[in-house]
Amino acid sequence: MISLLFSGMAVTKLQFQWEDDEGEDCYFEMAIRIDDLTKQVALIVTDFYDDDEDELKLLWDNNIHKLKQAIGG
Repeated sequence: MISLLFSGMAVTKLQFQWEDDEGEDCYFEMAIRIDDLTKQVALIVTDFYDDDEDELKLLWDNNIHKLKQAIGG
């Protein structure tokens, strides 16, 4: 699957849409938030897709786990 940049807002929030879902209202969004007090950085992933929520949560949990392993987090 290939995702395309759907929309970019400011510098901290991006929306992507899978190529297969083009023309539909299905996309996912990634946002970076930095806590002003602690300076901790959080990646917020929101999936706007009408499908099995448990399956999507497992998919994203696995992908974020792989990302953490890749960056040493």
